[in-house]
Amino acid sequence: MDPMIGWGLIAIGIILYVIEVLLPGQTFLMVPGTFFATLGVIALATGNMDFTFGASGLLIALAMTAISAVLTFAIYKKLGKVEPPQTTVAESLIGRKGWVTKKVVPDEISGKVRIGTEEWSAKADEAIEVGKYVEVVDSKGVHVVVVEIEPPRKAAKKAKDLETLEDEDKK
Repeated sequence: MDPMIGWGLIAIGIILYVIEVLLPGQTFLMVPGTFFATLGVIALATGNMDFTFGASGLLIALAMTAISAVLTFAIYKKLGKVEPPQTTVAESLIGRKGWVTKKVVPDEISGKVRIGTEEWSAKADEAIEVGKYVEVVDSKGVHVVVVEIEPPRKAAKKAKDLETLEDEDKK
């Protein structure tokens, strides 16, 4: 038997593996890739077309494919734990804080704010520059209304300064 047949089958298997790696979870090509690669190895090892494509070769390839399928399922299950899809509605963001990533302009929704890991279109009653800390006070459809607030450290420092001033007034 021509060794190119064995190498061709292995090449098909490798191509399927590469596609699987590039598109994980989108395809399930590891299993047929294993089938073709196993047939290619059998073809190269035996050099016998009748054995490779006969009952014995196909049974060996199918057994390896079954093992590959079980292992692939186990690996995907471990790597990508199934979680219910999450949706965030703008109303659930009221009271949450974040940072301006694109200047917020009054009466326009062209501004952007990052709340947690998501970016939202935002508007405000006054212009808020990039990098400013904001709180969501309302939501309108697919955008949020924000107000600029002090970042946590500054707010804490100001609160401490106020306590010090109040203590001094009491003396």
